Amino acid sequence: MREELKTQLLEGEDLFLKGAYAQALQTFEAVLQQEPENPYALNDAGLAYAELGQLERAVECFERALQADPSHENAFFNLIDQLLRYDQFDLAIETFLRYQEWIPDSEQKRRYEKDLARAARKQWEATLNAHPGIYLGEPTEPGQQVLKVAFVCGPHTRFIFDIEEQLARRHHVRAYHFPQSVDLAKVQEALDWADVVWFEWCDKLLVEASRRLEKCATVVCRLHSYEVFSDLPQQVNWDFVDRLVFVAPHMQQLFEAYFPRIAYRVDKTVIPNGVDLERFAFKERQPGFNLAYVGYINHKKNPSLLLQCIYRLVQEDRRYRLYVAGIHQERRFEVYWNHMIQAMGLQDHVIMEGWVDDMDAWLEDKHYLISTSVHEGCPYNILEAAACGIKPVVHHFRGAEQLFPGSWLFRSVEDFVRLIQAEDYDSWTYRDWIAQHFDQRAQIEAIDALLTTLKSQGAPGLNGAASTVENRVTQQNNQSAWIEIADWQSYLTGKEFDNGLRVTIAHPGAPLVYRQDLLKHLVQDRAILDVGCADHAPLIERKLQQGRWVHAELARVARRCIGLDVDEEAIAVARRLGYPIYRHNVLTDPVPEELKREHWDYMVLGEVLEHIGNPVAFLEQIHQKYQDLVDRLILTVPNALKWLNHQAARQHLEIINSDHRFWFTPYTLCKVVSDAGFKVERFCFAQGPGPVTGRMYTMLQQYPALRDHIVLVAAF
Repeated sequence: MREELKTQLLEGEDLFLKGAYAQALQTFEAVLQQEPENPYALNDAGLAYAELGQLERAVECFERALQADPSHENAFFNLIDQLLRYDQFDLAIETFLRYQEWIPDSEQKRRYEKDLARAARKQWEATLNAHPGIYLGEPTEPGQQVLKVAFVCGPHTRFIFDIEEQLARRHHVRAYHFPQSVDLAKVQEALDWADVVWFEWCDKLLVEASRRLEKCATVVCRLHSYEVFSDLPQQVNWDFVDRLVFVAPHMQQLFEAYFPRIAYRVDKTVIPNGVDLERFAFKERQPGFNLAYVGYINHKKNPSLLLQCIYRLVQEDRRYRLYVAGIHQERRFEVYWNHMIQAMGLQDHVIMEGWVDDMDAWLEDKHYLISTSVHEGCPYNILEAAACGIKPVVHHFRGAEQLFPGSWLFRSVEDFVRLIQAEDYDSWTYRDWIAQHFDQRAQIEAIDALLTTLKSQGAPGLNGAASTVENRVTQQNNQSAWIEIADWQSYLTGKEFDNGLRVTIAHPGAPLVYRQDLLKHLVQDRAILDVGCADHAPLIERKLQQGRWVHAELARVARRCIGLDVDEEAIAVARRLGYPIYRHNVLTDPVPEELKREHWDYMVLGEVLEHIGNPVAFLEQIHQKYQDLVDRLILTVPNALKWLNHQAARQHLEIINSDHRFWFTPYTLCKVVSDAGFKVERFCFAQGPGPVTGRMYTMLQQYPALRDHIVLVAAF
């Protein structure tokens, strides 16, 4: 640019700063007459036109400046500013996307990107709230099964937006939001249209829908927290609901304690809340003095304890400050709060900041997130702060230990001060905990799997046809039916000890299989020894006629099957029916020569171990005698956790075979088998004889640990 033109631009910019916009514009236009595509003059002219209220001319100048020089940062940001100033939101986003690759990365650019994303989200949320039944568009990432899913929500919609947005990529989704008044005709429209209708909150909306509308789809309800402490669940017609989703395990436990009759009528699932980790910028931090509180101030949040904690902390070091992003919700506590801040001299240590739109930016200089609540479900404020690398310090409400590490929890003011002043501050650990336990991607996958499972059951796992035998046998080979126990080995062998060990014993939705079908599938075309197979003599013939005598069924599919038992009466009945069973005590008798002549794939111990007085010694003897002859042990026992036992306990009863000496759970069974010298490989839960239909079928599929039997496979 020629020097005289630079001088003219500087003169025009000086006029602009003095507010002489018309004169400044004349100067810029004079430069443009000589250099029509000068980006600096175009940018300055755009600013002048904007101040004079000529938006279209201003936008034209900024656009021309960027066309001349796409990397002109001032024109880029000025154009976006003017478009937002006049509510041209879509054009602002279009501008950012069109030119952003030319603009160098900077804090300002990142801020604009976040502001536009936040504004886009707000506009999107406003659109959904204003138009109940709006369709969210064709799926862009459809899976093998694409469903029609309707989300129905009353006034509190902010927890559902992410789920709707993510599920809309996979399924056809409609959002029915009612921020003010509910239109039940619209809710019925959702039921008529959808395969699955998701009701967010167990609230009045669900109460009315369940009592007044026609159920034409599978219905899911997600319960958060406050509903458990109300009488709303008592008002719902639970025949209307197919699945109740909780945001945390302790919420399900509380629901079952307060509403036991309802809990046994409805199928339940826990799907924790999820955090979009890309939305919250991680920063590695060090211990500091800025504490954050996020949320309403009300009785649930326990503001009395919060102030006591801050007071005690300030006595240790007056550099500590509590920044509050939220407002009072109850006048009584607002009066108390203001009074105690004065009484305790905390005026300079408690800073009220009201509602915060950009939480990520607000958390930037914070070191701790404080929660003193007396109760929470699965609180987002804690999850989001930890995702940013901020240390959470959380009052030990009921269920907190099921959500968070013990190192985040405090029980007293002294505990609180100790956690704040502790040197063990590790931002990566906090972020990793969220990534492992509360990643939004895992939440969406769990919800997607739930919706697909419910639809595949036809909602009728409700009208309830159970699987055919052929389907069950095919399904059982699905890996989700089996639990691998590699992570348990150090505990089973005694190398590690934990008096509160938690182990995963089942996968929700594991295929429902029957014990007899599963055993037949395992031993098909194999050589097996069936130990303790004869059954009670009076029952054998009838069970054989009904296809329920397990030994006969195994013998029918195995390549070779030899039965071993000590009950002479039962052996005589079996031989009369054509099934040669040898009288043989595996503990005291030597191994028969006939068995030594072949190598056996499996030894089956079906429903034997619970009868034995010393199961470890019993299995040890078997291991010593047969380890060179048999590859694997298949062992089945009655399941101590089975549904019948729960029902009986509620009636103060135990229902048991009077010859049984033990009940086994998965871990205790694995421990006994390991102590005897075997290496446990896997186990699963299986159902006993007799068809299972309706809600019982759905429940046993969702909660495999309630099935009748444990089936375990171990290597000799």
